[in-house]
Amino acid sequence: MQNPFAHFYYLANPYRGTEAQQRDRAHAAALASAALLRNHVPVYSPIVHNRTIELVGNFTEEETNTLFLPFDLKMLPAAAGLILLQLEGWEKSYGVGKELELCQAQNIPVYPYTLTALLEDTPTLETLKPQEVPLKA
Repeated sequence: MQNPFAHFYYLANPYRGTEAQQRDRAHAAALASAALLRNHVPVYSPIVHNRTIELVGNFTEEETNTLFLPFDLKMLPAAAGLILLQLEGWEKSYGVGKELELCQAQNIPVYPYTLTALLEDTPTLETLKPQEVPLKA
């Protein structure tokens, strides 16, 4: 039997904004990650991973921009695909834009979901279906 956790999916969503937006977006990423893991979809969320480090380490916004995004972009090519959590502002997010550009350049499949759709009908490895997501103009 194939190990369902042999590959992982990268969960992308916007993060920057007001402190309340950052908190809410990190919470949404954690909810989505939990639902996916519960359905045996191995997922890596840079927001869930990085937010705790950012807060505990008291990183400045400049430090997070120069340290975290380059690390995240090194993780993405190892993923089986990118699950795009389409929270408000995802189309304008610098980080999500960079992640989508990398997916396009390296033919990494993208699986877009709203939080509601993901939580109401959480995909499994068998039901994940990639879709083309246009890059920002």
